[in-house]
Amino acid sequence: GVEAATGAGIAEGTKAAAKEKTLTELLGGETGAIRDPAKKVEVEGKLRDDYAKASKDFTTLRDFKDRIDGAPTTGAGDIALVFSYMKVLDPTSTVREGEFATASNAAGVPDAVRGMMNQLIGGGKLSAAARGEIKQTADGIWKKANERHSNVTNQFSAIAKRYGLNAKNIIVDPAEIGGKAGVTPSGLNWSVAP
Repeated sequence: GVEAATGAGIAEGTKAAAKEKTLTELLGGETGAIRDPAKKVEVEGKLRDDYAKASKDFTTLRDFKDRIDGAPTTGAGDIALVFSYMKVLDPTSTVREGEFATASNAAGVPDAVRGMMNQLIGGGKLSAAARGEIKQTADGIWKKANERHSNVTNQFSAIAKRYGLNAKNIIVDPAEIGGKAGVTPSGLNWSVAP
């Protein structure tokens, strides 16, 4: 998981560099500050779309991490906890909460987790230790994802600065997509340099 996460972080950096090259081409080779207000709005909109695409998996992960943190210690809460944990492990899987965890499209999910889900769907409950392990592992995954996403945010912020753009028109604050203003679910500060 850590190796995949590191690879994903490198891939995001490569994508950001490619986006800047495309941006420079869009501006006709201009690499300094953009002075035309209409062009600024156009370029900020394109970068905002690019940032939203680069943030998609992070946003999905954040939403399921929030569900893990809020899952009650009931049978239904355990199902929600394990389902959300499966999505944290493999955000691109298409397993629905009502489906059995043995679905073939949950290939990135370990057999033990699928086994837990099947046990819960059959009416069982998680032990306190299992619940704690899931939450601890999800916290670690979230921390690494948050670090990678901070790097992506910093890259887009740096691009905005180089072109004289307002980063706040490009970087979407989590409050605008369902989070708490100024704070990510992990409690890390979210700030964007103008």
